[in-house]
Amino acid sequence: GDDLDIIRIRIVQDGTGGWAITLASGWALGEDIPVLVLNEEANSISYITAIYNEANSVWHIVSVIGGF
Repeated sequence: GDDLDIIRIRIVQDGTGGWAITLASGWALGEDIPVLVLNEEANSISYITAIYNEANSVWHIVSVIGGF
């Protein structure tokens, strides 16, 4: 990505739910979002927003919203 690129990711649980994701290298959480917590209910939707930091080659996760 380029510096300050913004991406939005939609994560949809299947009919069973209970799925989690593990962040690969190149992703970082901050003090405001120290742990990635997604809605794991069946058929639920969570959204992640991240901004690219080119100096550190990392996507900073700036929001996680669930409950849809």
